Amino acid sequence: MNATTITLAIGWGAIFGLLAIHALANLLAIIFCLHGLLLTRWKRLAKKAAIGCVKYGINLRLLLRVSLYCLLFCGLLYYGDIFVRNEFRFQYHGNDAILFTVVAVIAALSRLKAMRKRSQVIWRMSHDFDYAERRQRTRMLKG
Repeated sequence: MNATTITLAIGWGAIFGLLAIHALANLLAIIFCLHGLLLTRWKRLAKKAAIGCVKYGINLRLLLRVSLYCLLFCGLLYYGDIFVRNEFRFQYHGNDAILFTVVAVIAALSRLKAMRKRSQVIWRMSHDFDYAERRQRTRMLKG
């Protein structure tokens, strides 16, 4: 293991960990949005005049946004991995893999609290009636 390999394992591990936690959080957000859509649809099928349901448009916009983010982060992971393997001949075995994994896990865990809060906001936006509209109005008033 030389200095270049160690630097590469640390750098790519940190970037990989951050991209991976973002991709995972966006996959979870997609699941939240789909659940919110199905829940709203079920309520409207059960009662024609269902009150307290989140609008379809809000969930669909949110689903599109988090899907694009998920696609972006997964693409960055994929092409970053190809770049590191082809350009620097980095292999995921031995001490390099251990160092890479440790740094990736530390980087991912450092963003875990922020991703948890973001997931809670997305859950509320896709499930709580009028939360997304109130949030948007508040942002417009502040800006």
